[in-house]
Amino acid sequence: MRVIEAEKVLTDEQSEALIGTHIDETYIKHFIEEDCDVYYQGTLLLKFRKKIVSDELLLQGWKSFHKLAKHSRGRGASAGPIDPDSTYWSKRTPYNISKKGYSTYYLKPDGTPGKMIVNNLVASNPIGYYESTKSLGLNLPCRLSYYTEKNLGLFQAGMPYLKEFAKSYKDLNPDEYQRQNDRADERPNLRIPGTPFSTITINRNFRTACHRDKGDFGFGNLSVLERGSYQGGFFVFPQFGVGVDMRAGDHLCADVHQIHGNTPIFETHEDKIYNSLLPDIYRDNPDVGCKGLDKGEKYSRISLVMYLREKILIKCPLEKKVSKYYINLDRDMSRRDFWEHLDFTRFSATHHEDMDPHDPLFQKMVSYWNVPEKQHKAKCGCFMSHLRMLEQIVDKKEDKVIICEDDAEKVNNIPDDLPEDCISYLGGFITHRKISSKAKLSLKSKPGINKVKDDQRMVMLLAYYIPKWEMARDILDYLTERFIAGRVRAIDIEIFNALAAFSVGPAYVYPAPFIERDVPSNIRENKQKHSNELYEWR
Repeated sequence: MRVIEAEKVLTDEQSEALIGTHIDETYIKHFIEEDCDVYYQGTLLLKFRKKIVSDELLLQGWKSFHKLAKHSRGRGASAGPIDPDSTYWSKRTPYNISKKGYSTYYLKPDGTPGKMIVNNLVASNPIGYYESTKSLGLNLPCRLSYYTEKNLGLFQAGMPYLKEFAKSYKDLNPDEYQRQNDRADERPNLRIPGTPFSTITINRNFRTACHRDKGDFGFGNLSVLERGSYQGGFFVFPQFGVGVDMRAGDHLCADVHQIHGNTPIFETHEDKIYNSLLPDIYRDNPDVGCKGLDKGEKYSRISLVMYLREKILIKCPLEKKVSKYYINLDRDMSRRDFWEHLDFTRFSATHHEDMDPHDPLFQKMVSYWNVPEKQHKAKCGCFMSHLRMLEQIVDKKEDKVIICEDDAEKVNNIPDDLPEDCISYLGGFITHRKISSKAKLSLKSKPGINKVKDDQRMVMLLAYYIPKWEMARDILDYLTERFIAGRVRAIDIEIFNALAAFSVGPAYVYPAPFIERDVPSNIRENKQKHSNELYEWR
């Protein structure tokens, strides 16, 4: 592997003077197109690795991200000097261009100056999480950006691609990865799951002018997705004379706080012939006049910059940590061993043998006539276990609680954006509202959060999320009324009925974060399993 000890070929003053301007290949002294580490005075500048992802993952990345680089006028110095001759500015009048040349106001149609400072229009857009915003009359909280929510399916489908680069980052630069990951842990609700990143900037055919990434914590991690044939677009640190030819599947881990930019992206005659045979995939309006798209190129260079936004760490309040419990019998050590090293707190379950034999619950619990006595009593113990868990939540006034039974197993990520206005099921299965009905359910679940429909019933309390302690109190009030009024059913049925009676009914996460482990049931001798994908019996 190549290792370079770079030296400064430009002074600090010369390098600073390049901010907001475009550079070309004359600034490259060390051209990198193979695995390479670059240092300056013993300090890491970049690590570059060729083709770290499979073709299959590249295809998934392309499908997920290639259409997410929307037009933006707020990319600062990276958008380059204001070009009055461009399509965009030919239809507008710049007003009071800044001394640095890449920012300007513009005149409104009535001739009065606007209040917004803008840059050249480019195809560049951040997705993922963003800090609070109060500019332009807005009052937005720290959040998953609107554009990300609008394209949530694509974003979630691209997670394996992002996680692969997070893994590579950890391997390449473990100390910096750990430092960044620890900082991301401070805002777990504002990080991309399985990564130390909060945000990804996606660029399309965007030749960035020289700039430094001031708002990033730690190193930036860059990748490229491609379609068609093109040349150039090299990533350059001009002060150090280092240029990298980054192509599809490559990974660049770089100190993006150093001034950097891209060389021109262009087509040769042969490229144009090849690209002319490609079908159109974009429907860009040429009148928009977006930098990099003015010529209507059919090739696409999609670059992704993965990073942790510093402002999220500064401006966003600390999110209260989610409390996680698993309900487990004292005598069931084998199941307890499974949870020992997981981030869950044990809650001691109630065994029916430890209950008062004269407890009215034994008489009021509804069971079918042929249910064995042991199973009936076990249902009562399960009822009391969840009841006591809810009572603890109310006593502690504990918000944001995940409750699991001890035969649950986590197989998928729990979304960071679980609804706060209702209880969410994280596992179990769905039946028809009328249990005896043989009507076929049409789930049509979408990845993420789904509402339980009127003809559906969630069965099992395998795993569920309670966002506010008052909801646990309301469930307890419902159960108390049911107990006083007459008889009660199994705890999963009673809790669902309580949730269905609330003004905002329950939700469920698809695919289920938790499924049942293949362990003997403490209640049923012949236990069926539910489908993780569809919440149905299998």
